[in-house]
Amino acid sequence: MKRLALLLAASMLVYFSTAQAAPSSMAMSEKMRTVLKKKFSTVDALRISKDVEKRLAPSGIDDTTIDIADKILPWAEFEKLDAKETARAIATIRGIADSGLSFESAEELIPVYAHKELSKERALTMVLTNNTLAQSGYLEGNRARYIDLAEEKSLDNSSLYAGASALALKPRAAMREEIEQFADKLPIDGKSLSKRELAQRSFAAAGVQVKARDRASLEDFLTAIETLEVADPDQQKQINWENLEQGLLEGRKKVQVEIETEEPEIDPNKPWKVLSRKTLNHVIQPWVGTPYRYGGMSKNGIDCSGFTKQVLTDLKIGVPDELMPHGNQDRVSPSVYGSKVPHDGPWQAGDLVFYSASPGQSKITHVGIVFSSDEFFHASSSRGVVKDKLNKDYYKSRRLHGRRVFTELQP
Repeated sequence: MKRLALLLAASMLVYFSTAQAAPSSMAMSEKMRTVLKKKFSTVDALRISKDVEKRLAPSGIDDTTIDIADKILPWAEFEKLDAKETARAIATIRGIADSGLSFESAEELIPVYAHKELSKERALTMVLTNNTLAQSGYLEGNRARYIDLAEEKSLDNSSLYAGASALALKPRAAMREEIEQFADKLPIDGKSLSKRELAQRSFAAAGVQVKARDRASLEDFLTAIETLEVADPDQQKQINWENLEQGLLEGRKKVQVEIETEEPEIDPNKPWKVLSRKTLNHVIQPWVGTPYRYGGMSKNGIDCSGFTKQVLTDLKIGVPDELMPHGNQDRVSPSVYGSKVPHDGPWQAGDLVFYSASPGQSKITHVGIVFSSDEFFHASSSRGVVKDKLNKDYYKSRRLHGRRVFTELQP
């Protein structure tokens, strides 16, 4: 198994300074355009190909780049990415791929790559940050919120990853409010601090006491040289950072099981289980046109799962907040989300509908709220909150299933 922390240090040191490859040929460019024309016009396919080639110079386009472009096309359709945004996403993930990470491990952040110019180092650090928190049991929305705050506060790469590593040591995954308070305590320019000071400040911000053998330094921490002992009364254990991925997965397994078994059961007699379609429309309409923001939860910017959470937990609708985690993959528990709706429905207002832009439709990547038998609202990264047709060919082909949250529907 690749060591996540070692990958960060090695890839930044080796790839970003020394990566070289043969220039792309006319044949590779033509092959790239052929793939892109599955979705884009001939003109846009040419524009994307040239933009990607320029971004990847001097190495240019190769078979890996073309494969990434093919896998990004469903995302481009879902998020309505234009030529420039698509080229930016392709080039960014190409750099990440050279560091040894798969497309599937990086695709969750495509809405970020597509809409913001990121250095290769920054994009990779974001992916490793997201994966570290995911392996430690953090819900998707809370991971997104941490990354969004890091961008908002301009945390450098050292602070971003050191903070995620400290959060990963908490006995239980922190909630959204804790993450926001935690981000305020992190130094902005971690690179300017000694490695020891950055590690200590990150651990202190997370409320985790760490006792290191030998020298406690961020360098050792990130490259998995040391074994750190977590001095927490509720979780006396050691984590071997030479095998970071496995260590975090195994170390969090018991906690994740506890979290799952503590999910509250839905009482079918609760008043909120009855939904008025008029009320749903009244709650949704003020959100229409709200711009997209990864990890966002307000009218200033919101993502797809944040939108569904904010609508359904609105006081006028009343789904309990604790039953609506902010994250797509966290929305599939039968005990919380009632009955499953099959791919072809029938659909009713208030149903959650899940989609996948991932290769092989292997995981949920998008969620929306059904408004009628053929309409749903969702938050697109390019268009913001909009209404679309449930049975539009593309959405229908990428639809996985749904959840019926409400037992009764009223006018």
